Amino acid sequence: MIKKIIVFGDYCGKGLEDFDKVDYLFFKSAAVLRISYFLRKQGFEVKQIHHCTSFDHNELNQIIENFSQGQKVAVCVSSSFLAGAVRSAVGENSANKNVDGEFWGKPAFSFLLNLGLITQQKKFPVFFGGFEIIKNIFQSNMLRKFWGIDVLDKFVSYYVEGNDANVIAEYCKGIEPKYELIKGSKLITTSEIFDFTDCASTVLPEDNILEKECLITEIAAGCIFSCSFCNYAALGKKKNEYVRTYESLKKEIISNYENFGTTLYMLSDNILNDHTEKLKYLIRIREETKINLRWIGYARLDIIQTQEHAKLIKDSGAAAIIFGIESMTKSVGPTIGKMTDKDRIINCLKLFREVVGDEVVVSASLISGAPTETIDSIMATKDWLLGKEGQNYVDHFRFIPFVIKQGLDDRNEINRSRNNPFKDYKFNLRSDEIKGTNWISPWGKFQDFYDFAIEANTKAIIEKNGLFFLPVIYNLSNYSIETIIKKIRNKEKLFDASLYSKVNGNHIRNYKKLALMNCR
Repeated sequence: MIKKIIVFGDYCGKGLEDFDKVDYLFFKSAAVLRISYFLRKQGFEVKQIHHCTSFDHNELNQIIENFSQGQKVAVCVSSSFLAGAVRSAVGENSANKNVDGEFWGKPAFSFLLNLGLITQQKKFPVFFGGFEIIKNIFQSNMLRKFWGIDVLDKFVSYYVEGNDANVIAEYCKGIEPKYELIKGSKLITTSEIFDFTDCASTVLPEDNILEKECLITEIAAGCIFSCSFCNYAALGKKKNEYVRTYESLKKEIISNYENFGTTLYMLSDNILNDHTEKLKYLIRIREETKINLRWIGYARLDIIQTQEHAKLIKDSGAAAIIFGIESMTKSVGPTIGKMTDKDRIINCLKLFREVVGDEVVVSASLISGAPTETIDSIMATKDWLLGKEGQNYVDHFRFIPFVIKQGLDDRNEINRSRNNPFKDYKFNLRSDEIKGTNWISPWGKFQDFYDFAIEANTKAIIEKNGLFFLPVIYNLSNYSIETIIKKIRNKEKLFDASLYSKVNGNHIRNYKKLALMNCR
C-alpha cells in the first residue's frame, strides 16, 4: 500500500520562461486543492505543490526525496492548469505540431520532463489527469506529437479522463485500475460527476497559504441549463443534484478563516444562481459566522428577473460576477439556447445594477462567431459595451473566439432538437485533426472572428482588472476587495504592469522557498 501522495498543479503562461510575468498567475489550482482534500479524507499523507512549472529539476528532486523519506510515493499531475492562462482558440491548429510537447509551452513541458526523469529513476507511479485529457488526443498521431504523448508515455503510468480521484486512492490501496490501451498509452476513464456531498477544497497550514489569500472552491457541479456550445459535465441536471451540504461548505469557510483569515473565494460553479439555495447557503454562513464572506464567480443574467433574485446575489457576498451574455443579437438565442435579445439583456443589467449599486464588479463573456452572428452585429455589441451605458452596467468584457468542440453537434437530445445549431459550419481539416477552429460559416470565417476578438479585447475596460484577473490582483496587492471594486467601478488604474510583474514573481519565489523548506 502506498501511503504518501504528492499533487502538482499550476497556472502557467504558454511559452514563458520567466515567472516575473503576469501570465504566471499567483493563484492556487482548484484541482490540486480538491484532490488533496479528498485523499486526505481517505487517510493518505498528501503534499500539494502549486506553481510547479517554476521548480527546476534539482528543486523537484529535493521536494520528492524529502517527502518520500525512502517510501514509495504516488505522483499526481493536474493537466488542467499547466497552460490554462493562455489556452488560445487557435491552439488546436498550431503551425508547430511537428514539435513534441508544443501544446504545453516550454515551461510546462520542461517541468513534465524533469518530473519524468525523477519518477522514472525512483520507479514512482504517475497519474496525469484533468479536463484537458480526452480520448481523441491518444488516437490522433498528430495530436500525440503536439502533446508529446509518446515522450510522456515513458513515465506516465496512467492518464485519467474525468473528475473522480477515487481511482488514485484505490491504486494506492493495491487495486489495479481498469484502463484502455491506446497506442501505448494507458487511459482510465472515470465518472465526470461523483458524490458531491463533501467535495471541499479545504487547505491546511502546511500547504503554504498566504494570510487572507483568495482561494478557490465549489458549491455544486453541473448546470440546470444545456447551452448548445457547452461541453461541461452534468448539463441539464436537476437543481438539487450534485450540491454540497451546507455543513460541508460552512466547515471549509470556517477552517480557512481560522487558519489563514481567508474571506474571499473564487467559486468555480458553472453557474451560481441556477439554484438559489446555494446563495442562501452563503447568506446563512455570513450571518452565522459573522465572517465577511465575499465571492467571485459565474452567474446567468437572463434569469435575474426580479429585485429579490438580484438582492440574494448581493446579500450572499458577491464581489464580482461573470455573466455569460454570449451575444446581443436576437437571432443567436434559439441556436445556442439562451436569451440574446439586446433590449432584454440591457433591462436585466439595469435591474441588477440598481440593486447591487457599485458593490459588485460585472464582467461579460461573449462569443465571437456564434450562429447567425455577423461581424457587423458583433461590432455593434462592442460599440455598446464601450459606450456610456455599457460602461455603467459592465466593467469588463471579453470576446471568446468560437471553437466547436468535438461532439457538440450531436451531443444530446437538446442539440438534436435544435436541428444541430452548428450544421452550417464547414471545416478545412487534415485527416487526423480534431475539428474546432478553421471553420467557415454563412456569417463569416473563424479567422475574421478571431481577429475581431483579439482587437476588441484590447479595448475592454481596464483589461487586466476584469473578473478573470481579480483574485490575482487581490492576492498580490494590499487592497481590500472593497477598494478593488471601487477602483474598477471608477475606472481607476489598479497597478503598474511592471511593478505587478515584480510582485507576482516575488510571491512565487516566496512560495517556492516555503515549499522547499516544508517538503517533509
